[in-house]
Amino acid sequence: MLEIRVLEEKDIIAASELARTTTLDCFSAYFSKQLVAKWVAKNELEAFRKRTQEIEYFVADDDGLVGIIGLQNDYVKTFYVSLDRQNEGIGKKLYQHIEQIAKERGIVNLNVKANILSIPVYEALGFEKIRMEKRNDGEEFALMQKKII
Repeated sequence: MLEIRVLEEKDIIAASELARTTTLDCFSAYFSKQLVAKWVAKNELEAFRKRTQEIEYFVADDDGLVGIIGLQNDYVKTFYVSLDRQNEGIGKKLYQHIEQIAKERGIVNLNVKANILSIPVYEALGFEKIRMEKRNDGEEFALMQKKII
């Protein structure tokens, strides 16, 4: 049975692997090798472990990790569902979990920096595109926001 829960120390290796493999599986055909390598590096084990000190992570556990999402203040971070478990509503359940937590904390708006392939996912969750931005390395993303209170 699917459970949404806080990431635990025992989950870090599997969560790092989930984020890296999903990045490779979903984005390699659409983005430059350099950009995908940058995203994968952010989720290498030690880098991911360090990020757990800054980002509050939640996982979807169904006899193994099948999804992950992060919340850092009012920003959604590191949102992945295993390729073989996409389109089952797992991502929606993960997102609803952090939205509820954000509401309980009095957060008015949730924000996300979405790559061009992720924009439709966030739109389906009720986010609106505020503007497109570009980082110094050329990475383009949409700053998106959802009013939750």
